[in-house]
Amino acid sequence: MSTGLECEFIEVQGLHNGFPLHFMIMQSRNCPVGAWDWREHDPVVTGPFRSQREAELYLERRFANPGGFGDSSVSIEELLTDKVLHGLIEKQLGRAIDRPLPPDQTTDVTHRVMRNGGFIVGKYPLEHHWSIKSGAAGEPWRAEVRRSWAKSDPVLLAGSLAILRDRSGIRVELAPEPNGDAKLLDQAEDMLKSMIGRLYPDEGVSIGLAHPLRSEPDDGPGI
Repeated sequence: MSTGLECEFIEVQGLHNGFPLHFMIMQSRNCPVGAWDWREHDPVVTGPFRSQREAELYLERRFANPGGFGDSSVSIEELLTDKVLHGLIEKQLGRAIDRPLPPDQTTDVTHRVMRNGGFIVGKYPLEHHWSIKSGAAGEPWRAEVRRSWAKSDPVLLAGSLAILRDRSGIRVELAPEPNGDAKLLDQAEDMLKSMIGRLYPDEGVSIGLAHPLRSEPDDGPGI
């Protein structure tokens, strides 16, 4: 019979000399029912382990069956944005976790930024709706702007984007489709810089366009 307690396995990438470390976090039996974040209520934290399998074996040998578990893998930068998880891992390690230097080689961090900034950005500004989502396997991320969530509304700006990072800074390669509204590009740049800054504060961000857009949207043929 399972305990029904929440249980998560966390991999933190590059935490030990460039290699990942794994941790297990289990809900305390004393956690208040309906707590907004069970991790804030004195959970059991074990680790570090060299692999998730090692952590799972530790769970099997030392704890009652929780009835299931979740698992996730985060970079150190992502860990630092989660105040609760960051505190738990630092306490378990017994040392502070420093923000790593940017990589020497150019790295595509689009997925990392988007999953922390929000796949659906929502209204930005209030009169427009932004949607940023991943494509099929091997396809680039795509951004779309409409006046509302209704799919019947025309797309005002759309295109692919990639966010690349190295020691020289972060650059966004934005390839809007030719029939987009150029007036929305400044707003797109502000939104992207805000999302990137959440994960990578104090790093320079530049945005490059694959080609220019016209200054006015096409409202269709005149009558």
